[in-house]
Amino acid sequence: MNKISQIIILIVFLLSNNLNAQNNSTKYFNLCDTVFSVGDTYFFPEIIYESFRVKNPFKPLDSVIVFLQKNPKIVVEISVHTDLREIPMTNDTLSKYRADNIVKYLISKGIESRRLIAEGYGSKKTRCLEKDYVSVYNGNKYLFPKGTCLTRDYIINLLSKDEKEAACSLCNRSEMKILKIE
Repeated sequence: MNKISQIIILIVFLLSNNLNAQNNSTKYFNLCDTVFSVGDTYFFPEIIYESFRVKNPFKPLDSVIVFLQKNPKIVVEISVHTDLREIPMTNDTLSKYRADNIVKYLISKGIESRRLIAEGYGSKKTRCLEKDYVSVYNGNKYLFPKGTCLTRDYIINLLSKDEKEAACSLCNRSEMKILKIE
């Protein structure tokens, strides 16, 4: 078999898999070159919060909007988590406010509200790192290895204030979880 035939077979295979991924009988979806299934979570690491407003509003959501438009039968949860530090309002209130704002933005881009559920978890769900992360704080880089669970005890026992801040920044996150197919 020559190279052209092999390439054609590969293209047909990829196209057929992509078409199958879009029908109702399968539970897999493509987003940002990753395959997701019902129950999987996609992180929005680029959303950075400053006080109670989003800075660099929602640019990371462009691919999510396309994904939701191409898969009109799925329902997702948009969740936001905060770090462990105490704040004047509660972390639960702050995270719910942020999740609501993301959902409002998605609705403003044409995604039906019935497909979006906003949840604010505050600091209730510990983040365990699924890969190595380098977090920067005050110009210093801190490595947090895969498998690290950013619990209160773990963060409190870090050596410096800057390293603790770098760990807290990894706790702050926004996510999309695929809940079901309607």
